[in-house]
Amino acid sequence: MAMIEKKEKNLNLTRIGVLLGAVFPVIAILSDLLWSDLRFSASNVFSLFERGPLHWIILSAPLILGFVFSYFKRIVERRENVLHDDRNKNQQELKQLELFIADIERGDFSDKKYSFHNEHLSQLLISLKKKLVSQKEEDEKARWVAEGHAKFGEVFRMTNDLVKLSDEVVRNLVKYVGLNQGSVFILEKKEEDKVLELKSCYAYDRKKFINKTVALGEGLVGQCYLENETIVLQQVPPDYIRITSGLGQATPSFVVIVPIKANDITEGILELAGFSSLPDYRITFIEKTCEGFASMIRSVKVNDETKALLTETQNQTEELQAQEEEIRQNMEEMHATQEQLTRQLEESKILTDRIERRQQVMALTTILSETDLTGTITFVNDKFCEVSKYSREELMGRPHNIVRHPDMPKELFKLFWETIKHGNVFRGIVKNRTKDGGHYWVDATIVPIKDHEGKIMKYTGSRYHLEDEELAVKLYNKQADQHRWPRVPLEPNYTVSIK
Repeated sequence: MAMIEKKEKNLNLTRIGVLLGAVFPVIAILSDLLWSDLRFSASNVFSLFERGPLHWIILSAPLILGFVFSYFKRIVERRENVLHDDRNKNQQELKQLELFIADIERGDFSDKKYSFHNEHLSQLLISLKKKLVSQKEEDEKARWVAEGHAKFGEVFRMTNDLVKLSDEVVRNLVKYVGLNQGSVFILEKKEEDKVLELKSCYAYDRKKFINKTVALGEGLVGQCYLENETIVLQQVPPDYIRITSGLGQATPSFVVIVPIKANDITEGILELAGFSSLPDYRITFIEKTCEGFASMIRSVKVNDETKALLTETQNQTEELQAQEEEIRQNMEEMHATQEQLTRQLEESKILTDRIERRQQVMALTTILSETDLTGTITFVNDKFCEVSKYSREELMGRPHNIVRHPDMPKELFKLFWETIKHGNVFRGIVKNRTKDGGHYWVDATIVPIKDHEGKIMKYTGSRYHLEDEELAVKLYNKQADQHRWPRVPLEPNYTVSIK
């Protein structure tokens, strides 16, 4: 139909050209007849043609105009065809562009083929699509990371128990990043050393109950703690780790070991394994999650330490209260004791006065001395110095045999030392020598002084001066006869001195 319409339009324009061309000969003939003052007739018309070729040329105007109109019509038709083709192309590209925009609005970034005749436009749209695809991927990553941070923010608030917290973190993290197995090692102090203790192990939706400790620097876990940097294994040794499920065991193809650290302080190590590697943004997400986990571990430890300190403080407070009550009771007892001591001091003062009076009496009547365990004099009273005629300075630090008289047999002193060294009291009549070579008789009592454990500390001697020479010799000889010691004769012309 379009071709027929075009042919009809082309024929009409030719006719119009012919008709317009026919007008020119008629106008020329009529004008020439009027100019020549001739009437319109065939003979006059033929006469005009006979004059020259002008009218014959004008007579060809219908053919010329018909041809010209037909030629211009072809030019116009070709232009219309070009415009029509361009319009069709533009409509097709517009439809393709509408389809492209509709796909973009739906988020369909698949590799569809679009037909564009404009190569520049095609390249621009392809570039735009790539940018939109890249932006969509970045948006997807950002949304995934944001949702993950929100999710683990809730996980961190679930519990303050370190083991339960480790279970929840490793379980959710293994699932969220798309791996198969995970372990959490927490830094603990065992005796004097620090070790990484396995707090939680998770694989294939199940918690694994494993007891394990890793020394610092031991294996990749210990090395990760020392280096304080993430370790990624794309090629895992066959004997490094195995993932166990109900269907058997398999070696993972990807392992990531991340320090659980915050502010460059490492609280533990997170180890994740799976059969497919993770992109960088997910590894970065794991590191950021470990920072929050480290803060929670530090918080839990601080809370535990605070609770322990609070409990210790409460115990100390209770102990202090008990001690305070005990001190109060002791103060009351001390007050009562002080009152008792006051009474005892008063009584002691009375006894002291009595003892002093007795000592005064003894000082006048009794020869007193003290020696150490070897017989060295450590104390003498005035009566001792008076009778022996030695000064105190001459006696102190000297052996007691300084006053030994040659008339006394060795057997006496042997018995004397055997008796007191066994802790027994020695009594006997002894003749001593004075500084000037004279002598004096004493009735001696030597007592060993012992400490609270029964050990002998020193010896104390108490002697009574026998001024009656005859009586003293008789008493000694009686003693000598009992022990079969040599007797001492009574010296003639002895004198009795009264002291």
